[in-house]
Amino acid sequence: MLALLVALAPIPARASEPAMLMLSGGAFDANKNVNSAAELGLQWRGGGRWWRFGPMLGAMATTDRGFDAYAGFSLDFPIGRTFGIRPSFAPSYYSKGDGKELHGHLQFRSGIELAARLESGARIGLELYHLSNASLEDLNPGEESLVLTVALPVRTLLGRR
Repeated sequence: MLALLVALAPIPARASEPAMLMLSGGAFDANKNVNSAAELGLQWRGGGRWWRFGPMLGAMATTDRGFDAYAGFSLDFPIGRTFGIRPSFAPSYYSKGDGKELHGHLQFRSGIELAARLESGARIGLELYHLSNASLEDLNPGEESLVLTVALPVRTLLGRR
């Protein structure tokens, strides 16, 4: 019900956001001391929108050889001209490597990012996300990651304006 209300909530009119490439780095299993590790991530955010949702595709790796690849959607909610909140959701494939056992390869990634938009169109933010098997397995330990994000418009990376 909450997801439906969020999806139907009015969003201020704004020109479509460009496709972005996001780099992230931070702490995997940040709120626990069980197999915590550093993580690095890469994410593509589509510039188009399907209804109010923007597609995203990404992967992250941890310093203990854990890996997660995901595909899902996010919503951008501008806060004035500078800031924005971006909730996201994606099913994912997880491999623990030498790291935390999340019980099952199928995981679900749900997160929220607070970011500042720079004049160049780039964004710098902080994202908190949760990764778990949604109790599809007998055990569901889950984990929370806290990462710093830097997103650059793809057109800028390609040398276009």
